[in-house]
Amino acid sequence: MKIVAVGQAPVGVIAVGQVPVGVLAIGQGARGVIAVGQLACGVIAVGQLAVGLVAFGQLALGGVWGGGMLALAPVGGPSLIGWGPLGELGLRDLYRLRRAQLRPAARTPVRLTGAAIVAVVAALIVWFGSLSPIVDELRHDDDTDIDAPVLR
Repeated sequence: MKIVAVGQAPVGVIAVGQVPVGVLAIGQGARGVIAVGQLACGVIAVGQLAVGLVAFGQLALGGVWGGGMLALAPVGGPSLIGWGPLGELGLRDLYRLRRAQLRPAARTPVRLTGAAIVAVVAALIVWFGSLSPIVDELRHDDDTDIDAPVLR
């Protein structure tokens, strides 16, 4: 595995390219622990379509926190159209974690059910769309899954 990988489909700790996979992935279809790009999927995702446990982008689906133009997460951040059924935690609050002020929403059964559904869906998408492929890609070191033909 490379430490820094650049190219069409790079895999490495730091990957930059078209469809990067790595701990820090920067590119168009980024999958990583920290993913930045148009279709970012990871634990922390920033991009036009961001899916992650913490997501920020034009369309954001967050498992814990989400912010952007259209955001859906259990705890919402700054957004034009957003739904955070458990409350809102702004960027300034995230910057100063010592004095973070969660502005809780009314805890109704519908809101709690919605928060649970959003958290489970986002966690499944993050695992199957990002973390599982990352673990698989990082485990393989330039090997292929195709067996060589047997000569008899």
